[in-house]
Amino acid sequence: MKKAHIYFLVLISLVFIPMIVTHCSGDGKDSSNGLSELPEYQGWTKYTYRSFVFHYRRDASWREQMYQIAEAFQNALAADCEFFGKSLPEETIHLFIYNTPKEADALLGKDTPYIVGNQIHWERISTAHGAPIMMYLLKLWNMDEPKYTLFYEGMTVLRDYSKRNYHSIVGQFIQEGRYIPIDSLLDNEVYLSYERQRRSWEAASLIAFMSLNLGPQPMLDIWQSDNSFDENIQSLTGITLQQFELLWKDYATNIYIESVNDEIQENN
Repeated sequence: MKKAHIYFLVLISLVFIPMIVTHCSGDGKDSSNGLSELPEYQGWTKYTYRSFVFHYRRDASWREQMYQIAEAFQNALAADCEFFGKSLPEETIHLFIYNTPKEADALLGKDTPYIVGNQIHWERISTAHGAPIMMYLLKLWNMDEPKYTLFYEGMTVLRDYSKRNYHSIVGQFIQEGRYIPIDSLLDNEVYLSYERQRRSWEAASLIAFMSLNLGPQPMLDIWQSDNSFDENIQSLTGITLQQFELLWKDYATNIYIESVNDEIQENN
């Protein structure tokens, strides 16, 4: 399907994510970046895998799956770096895994995911594993405070590896009258006034739509541009922001309808 010079592609990142494994550059030494010392928790142990040193409870029920967990984090790191056209970080990443929000609060005393220097503090229940990796990378690359807040939240959610189809979710929002207009997404104050999950899921769909139809690099150029969002869209596509929004909404609605039809067929 082709509309206003925009060719719709299958959202690969929401259906299949290549398991990319590349070698780390550098000597693997820690880079403190003015960081305080690493926390030392009683009863915890460590597991080293490529770019990471994982810290977790010695008696964790999932400890026998540590290799698979480590590989999943390494693959997410590599795929995200490839998406942004960046090399893997040279510093060793210390990733602390907390079993519950209560444990994270008692030991760390901060909301998670929490990123500081080369430390990632992640609690397993509330957040998919890809989100803290993306948060860490955006902070490392000084891309964690974009002009539009939707970029940061949307990207961390889009790359969370939760397997949620955010286009389908937005299509459902549209059908239910819960859709947040793009003008509201682009106003940081208004954007932040909406419930976090709802706004970030919609932002993830918008970023995926932009990336696939404009290409990753033009999308990143808009991310860091001093021009307004609608000026960039007009320049790249030759259509207005309102026309672009209609195409996005049509696409999300079609994805939602397809998912509903697939579910009906599966249940019959």
